[in-house]
Amino acid sequence: MNEGVVSAELGLGGWPAVAEESIIARDVLLAEHVGSRVHICHLSTAGSVEIVRWAKSRGIDVTAEVTPAPPPPHG
Repeated sequence: MNEGVVSAELGLGGWPAVAEESIIARDVLLAEHVGSRVHICHLSTAGSVEIVRWAKSRGIDVTAEVTPAPPPPHG
């Protein structure tokens, strides 16, 4: 679960956005360095999407998909 209001309300130690984003940045830079392509699964932050956009603008062969949002609670 991402770090935020909901994780705090549930008493869970969420994963900070910077953790996901730094891994994606590393992977796209490594793909650029070795001239390979990379597919990123389950993006879950706006910053991750921006990193993929940046990588594509540099000509890095990167594709990605996002994590679907959970359905709203019933009530």
